[in-house]
Amino acid sequence: MRNLTLSALILASAFQTALGQIVEGQWTYIVENGGATITDSTATGDVTIPSLLGGYAVKKVGGVWYPIFGGYNTSVTSVTIPNSVSSIESFAFFECTALASVTIPNSVTVIGMGAFADCTGLTSITIPNSVTNIMSFAFNGCSSLASVIIPNSVTDIGMNAFTVCTGLTNVVIGSGVTSIQRGVFAGCSSLASVIIPNSVTDIGAIAFAGCSSLASVIIPNSVTDIEMGAFESCTGLTSIIIPNSVTSIGIRAFAFCSSLTSITIPNGVTGIGDQAFYNCTSLASITIPNSATAIGNSAFYNCTSLASITIPNSVTSIEGGAFNQCTSLASITIPNSVTDIGNYAFYNCTSLVNVFLPARFANTYQDFGLTASQVFFYDATSPSYLDGQQSVIADPNTYGLYTRTQYDDNFDFAFGLGEKIGKDLGKAIGRAEVRSDPSLYSLYTASQYTDNYAAGQQNVISNPNTHNLYTTSQIQNMAVGDLVLTKNGGGTFTLNYDIEKSEDLQSWTTYAPLSLTLTNLPPDKAFVRMKVINSSPNPPPSTAIGGNL
Repeated sequence: MRNLTLSALILASAFQTALGQIVEGQWTYIVENGGATITDSTATGDVTIPSLLGGYAVKKVGGVWYPIFGGYNTSVTSVTIPNSVSSIESFAFFECTALASVTIPNSVTVIGMGAFADCTGLTSITIPNSVTNIMSFAFNGCSSLASVIIPNSVTDIGMNAFTVCTGLTNVVIGSGVTSIQRGVFAGCSSLASVIIPNSVTDIGAIAFAGCSSLASVIIPNSVTDIEMGAFESCTGLTSIIIPNSVTSIGIRAFAFCSSLTSITIPNGVTGIGDQAFYNCTSLASITIPNSATAIGNSAFYNCTSLASITIPNSVTSIEGGAFNQCTSLASITIPNSVTDIGNYAFYNCTSLVNVFLPARFANTYQDFGLTASQVFFYDATSPSYLDGQQSVIADPNTYGLYTRTQYDDNFDFAFGLGEKIGKDLGKAIGRAEVRSDPSLYSLYTASQYTDNYAAGQQNVISNPNTHNLYTTSQIQNMAVGDLVLTKNGGGTFTLNYDIEKSEDLQSWTTYAPLSLTLTNLPPDKAFVRMKVINSSPNPPPSTAIGGNL
């Protein structure tokens, strides 16, 4: 009997060893590499994992890609892991929805794939300095997790490691991390701040996508690549500084960032990816660097607040739909460097008045969504294009601009102090831009002209002698009173002026405001002016404006 019993025990042991599963109390484990790996457990409540099973040190928790407490476990509330454990294996605590806290010892170096995924009751976790690798989906769907500090020991955070942690408000990433991989914090809708260390060189695809509470991000100078959709749908993001180290902005990188008002793209970026700023409806201004060569498909689609943009001479390609539905865009100059413009690049830009295009696009502009009334073509090879000595442009009649001679002869006192009415386009050189980019032509914008020209604060242009223009001091000396011509309907004008009185020729008060309607101004002339003529070169004091009125 004894031999039979012994044989039975030996046979049972051999059977268990063949299956690799050994049961000891509440724990099921296998022996591998001289240590025990826990694969299953019936424990409930506050669980302390043993450090020894069958005389073997417990080195791993999990190991068969199945949670040790079973799927959708609601009975385990806390777990303490012993110092013998070096690895928390894949899906070890997956779907332990009642698990509120976990103690991870300093012996652990790896947190496996999906190890705590969908532990919706987990509110906090301390990752020890021993951990070097947090694998993909490790804390995916931990919706109650409020904050995470990733220690400096961690060198790798796997894809989607913290995806849809909707309660996560704060994250500190350790200095050992070199890459924020795909979707690491995607869908963390409560994440308000994140510190990205200087060790990070790459922000992966959709890394922060859907972080709708993220208001600002500081990207360190170490980052060279912002990948596809990295900040897509960060609807709370109002501003972002992209460092000079960045060379690539990926597809949809900032798409649907509806609160983003401005962004500066640094020199070094060579391309703006497709839909990079798609539907950024609050984006009012953006600077494209001289390093950029391409503006991607629908890059600024539906940026309805974008009022102006400067495209540098480095750009050679503007792809289809690039500015589609930019309904606030008023004017734009396409530099001569651009050789390709895609279909519908400016479609439905309802406020777009002036699009200055190289002459090569004269037969294809309609493909861009433009009409004949919006486009103006220039020939960049013309010797008189920018020289300021001959014509302002090769054919001023075509473009509604003045020749150099017309400009010089008619500059003073047209329809009021220094105001000019442009022919064909009806533009006033003092009231609107001569061209969409005045810096190219050494001219002021309308606001600069209004603020500085009549007010006499600066020169009309940087070098008036070169351009045969008046300085503001000269204009002030020429001004006589406040003579203002107001244009009425039907082509008539009203001259408004005041008769003033004085006792001492120093202090003046209004005696009577007067106005005179002018109906016979020559309709075929670009300018008219008021001219004050003294009947005597040296009138006596008794004939000066004064006396008893």
